[in-house]
Amino acid sequence: MNRQQYVSLNECSPMMRKAASMLKANGVRFQIKTVHHIKVGELNFYPTRGTIFRDGDAGALKQNGLEAFLKLVRPREIEDDVGGDELPAGSSAERNFIEADGEKSS
Repeated sequence: MNRQQYVSLNECSPMMRKAASMLKANGVRFQIKTVHHIKVGELNFYPTRGTIFRDGDAGALKQNGLEAFLKLVRPREIEDDVGGDELPAGSSAERNFIEADGEKSS
């Protein structure tokens, strides 16, 4: 049986934590694959460099950075404040946040 290794946000860079926080604040379900890699559906984001890849593509997308990634994974308009704050526990975005282990947080 393949066991996935779990990544804690505490192990991640500030850019990775910021990206996870913004995805969470925008209600986007995501997986933290490594301390450098966030996955949403077929999109892969590397916050430190800002690069975005789509599964199966030969290279990175032309868009890059956290704001571009948020627009791709959440098509409706996002706020200009990409540095946003954490949401209070129990909010709808908090309930939609997927931890690195793939389990929905409570």
